[in-house]
Amino acid sequence: RLPTEELAIEIWFAIDKDEVNFAGLIGVQEDSPRCRMGWSLGYESKTVPTSFSDLSFSVSLEGNDDSGFGKFMDASFTRTPAIPAGEWTHLVAMYNGTSLQLYLNSVLVLTKDACFSPPCGRILYPVPGNRGSVCQDRSPFTLGTYEDSFQGARFPHFGAISSVA
Repeated sequence: RLPTEELAIEIWFAIDKDEVNFAGLIGVQEDSPRCRMGWSLGYESKTVPTSFSDLSFSVSLEGNDDSGFGKFMDASFTRTPAIPAGEWTHLVAMYNGTSLQLYLNSVLVLTKDACFSPPCGRILYPVPGNRGSVCQDRSPFTLGTYEDSFQGARFPHFGAISSVA
């Protein structure tokens, strides 16, 4: 069963390319105009013209849903310079009912309110008819990619994943 009240994702990964526009690490999410539900953890990494890696955690919560279609709260951290190709990286993303946290290599790098008026409620998942949404068939749980089922696009991770918890 997927968690609904709190969430903690831990992943060890290495990137094999210097330039990655966007890649998914793990998630279950649909992002369409009438279904913005689930959660995902991903990254972007560039070396030209400046070197950076942007790590992002998105989650859809009851406390942010004013439309019935879901709404994402995004937490992102930019690391400069970019994570070097081939370097193992430890990333943890957490939702505790009120805030989102990102840990990079065991260091807390970001804490952000998960909604405008805590407590933020349960995690909303993309299930057809959930809260009146028009979600596609159940969106898949993905590891090593982000799948946009609405647009039929995939954003694969370029590299290795050692462990997920």
